[in-house]
Amino acid sequence: MSSGYYSDEDIDQFASQVTANLSTYPKKMTQAAVSLLHQRPSSYLRFGVYWWGLKSLIKKFFPNENSWFCGPYEDSVMEARADHGSEFRNVLAAWVYFENHPLEDPKSQWEDSAGVIHPYSLYDADSPV
Repeated sequence: MSSGYYSDEDIDQFASQVTANLSTYPKKMTQAAVSLLHQRPSSYLRFGVYWWGLKSLIKKFFPNENSWFCGPYEDSVMEARADHGSEFRNVLAAWVYFENHPLEDPKSQWEDSAGVIHPYSLYDADSPV
């Protein structure tokens, strides 16, 4: 079954290459995103369809963070579509997407369970850019 930009099989392959402590990986990589977003707010666009899951984890792990990326705006439909079943797998998907998409482009796509590709334009009304 596919979800988001990567299939679950893709995520399995990426996960097999992670050497970090799997129990701390989601929070550490979410903290890395927070640091990046403070430096360059527009970098959220590089997370594509995985931005919404990452934004939810930022709010979960850092509830006292007083920044735009902890704002209330969300796309719960896309967050559900791009869910890979665990915090680890979702953060991993977000960072793999980020690494493979060097441009801050709001245009993305997602694949449904039937293998149909759909365009997606990322917009976060909480973003200052």
